[in-house]
Amino acid sequence: MHDYLRAYLPKVDEDSTFAPSFGYRLDKETSGVLIAAKTYDALQYINEVIRERQINKEYMAIVVGKFPRYMCLNKSLRKSFDSKFNRGKTAICASDDPDAKDAKTEVRCEETVDHPLLGLISLVKVHIETGRMHQIRVHCADAGFPVLGDILYGHPRVNRVLLEHVKIKRQFLHCAQYAFWDIFGDQKLILDAPLPLAFHQVLGQ
Repeated sequence: MHDYLRAYLPKVDEDSTFAPSFGYRLDKETSGVLIAAKTYDALQYINEVIRERQINKEYMAIVVGKFPRYMCLNKSLRKSFDSKFNRGKTAICASDDPDAKDAKTEVRCEETVDHPLLGLISLVKVHIETGRMHQIRVHCADAGFPVLGDILYGHPRVNRVLLEHVKIKRQFLHCAQYAFWDIFGDQKLILDAPLPLAFHQVLGQ
């Protein structure tokens, strides 16, 4: 991903050692908005507004099941290592766990459809105040509504149908919007990424 960025955004100042860099990362399987800084000062500013939670982050996801109108998922998370997948993993934990990180996820249901192969699935809008690793995926799975296509925390049978019969291989989590004030405090920047075609295909739109 950084190779693509450097090809798209060459150094602003050839005498500078700073190369364009992303201010944050998305999970490899997640699509959507990414913010890159062309200068060191801009990168510092992006890191600051994310750290101070002065940025509005909205995601869209398709989850398995009939999601209620609204849920606020507020459970602490702890990182671990999954030897089966040879990768980091996140789990719900007690708030007094020494490795616990607070995490709050607000989820609103946009629509529920009865897919002929996948059964009931719901399009949800997600707002997160924190940005813990795999936060949305873990919170939704813990609530009984795993993200469609999520191989780590998802529903194995439904995911198998998605791959073998619907013929779509992807995780249905999408960073739809990032909004924050610019470095001068003069203008609110709202960066949107439209829903991928696969979302519309699965929802029958």
